[in-house]
Amino acid sequence: MVQSEIKCKAGNYDEAIANLDKAIQLNPDNVRPWFRRGVVKSGLSQSKSEESNVVEIQQHHQGAIDDYTQAIKLCPDYAVAYNNRADAKYHFGKSEDAVGNIEAAKDLYQAALIDVNTAIELDSDVALFYHTRGEIMYTLGDYSAAIENYERAREMDPNYTDVCRDLELAKKALEQ
Repeated sequence: MVQSEIKCKAGNYDEAIANLDKAIQLNPDNVRPWFRRGVVKSGLSQSKSEESNVVEIQQHHQGAIDDYTQAIKLCPDYAVAYNNRADAKYHFGKSEDAVGNIEAAKDLYQAALIDVNTAIELDSDVALFYHTRGEIMYTLGDYSAAIENYERAREMDPNYTDVCRDLELAKKALEQ
């Protein structure tokens, strides 16, 4: 697992995934490699988004979703796994939106909202969860709800720069 983190930080995502595959083969009931592999696949999808290969990006999003789902099966109260799965679904939805698959995108956004709400039910003291929900609400056009979530995240972590930026964007969108 340590090797996979080193490889991931160096941008060697495929090698990191191969290491995690081995860890999963050795102990498929260990939640950590499933979760880490989801993180790596999410990171890989983000790095690939710059290359604009939608099919490959979506495969990585789906792989991350599948890995987080397995982590949740092994540990049903793993709030961060729910949040990360929500984030993967959200970004998968954004990629569907970008290619004009509006209905598929909406379904993914709604599924992401269910997951992040579950994360918040499990642990309501994590700013990241409110930021994730704010992003989803913003994308769904509910700017008031986005603002509420961003403000909650900012209250919890005043130095969370992404929240501050996104809060300003939501306020501007609400004014228009």
